[in-house]
Amino acid sequence: MALLLYRWHLNAAGDDPRAERRRLVGSVVIPVFRDGAVLAGAACLYAGKYGSPHEPDEVRLTLVAEQHVGVQAAAAVDAHLAGERVAHRIGPAPGDRLCRADCAWYRRRLTEVTRIALDLHDDPGHRAALLAMWCPPDNAALHAYLARHSTTYRGLCKTDEARAAFWQEFWTPGPSPGLSHPGHWIENLVLAE
Repeated sequence: MALLLYRWHLNAAGDDPRAERRRLVGSVVIPVFRDGAVLAGAACLYAGKYGSPHEPDEVRLTLVAEQHVGVQAAAAVDAHLAGERVAHRIGPAPGDRLCRADCAWYRRRLTEVTRIALDLHDDPGHRAALLAMWCPPDNAALHAYLARHSTTYRGLCKTDEARAAFWQEFWTPGPSPGLSHPGHWIENLVLAE
């Protein structure tokens, strides 16, 4: 089956874009990640916070789904966006690089790392702790921290083999230029303001 990409750009502009991005992640993105109707159709689900002099202040939510279930999964996402300012909606879009077969590992890990980041998103104390381990990266310290603070991480890394695979892919760039390493989504959702 063909995979299709859907993306929503949620407007976070206003008096305090950082606070609005944080609100959107907490009130929209986290509930989307807990919605069984979305998850049942998702081959990949991730979100990011954006805002810079070159980009609009927004939260982007991306869903990759098989064609036959994508419409239902996208409709479930749309239900969570009622009352929000959707600046732009893409999809269903065939042919996106993320939909190709060689990105299967990347889609899986991207979704998992986003779920870990969402476990940490609500507590600003995580930002300072993770920054100290992030640059340069200290996988042992990051592992210990995530094992204490993320139920998603604990579920994924129950064995030594699973933990080794996780950390190998965490820092591996995506299969084509422009696809950052999956760990970037902790950077984007937790470390970025």
